[in-house]
Amino acid sequence: MPEVFAVGDTVVYNDSVIGRPVKCRITKVMPREHGASFYHIRDVTERHERSVPGNTLARRVPDADSNSVFAAN
Repeated sequence: MPEVFAVGDTVVYNDSVIGRPVKCRITKVMPREHGASFYHIRDVTERHERSVPGNTLARRVPDADSNSVFAAN
């Protein structure tokens, strides 16, 4: 099964712990684990990378309205 995201893609990370969507960049595509895709992501404001499952990521939609950054996978 092909991966949904590739290294260098800009995505939006949705996590209830953070409480807000965060724009990040994919830094590494991890091997599939138990049928799920995992990625390393990095927000430009943080010094560390996160390892997150693919279902917490959404592709960023560039449009004229900067308030809308989400798209369905």
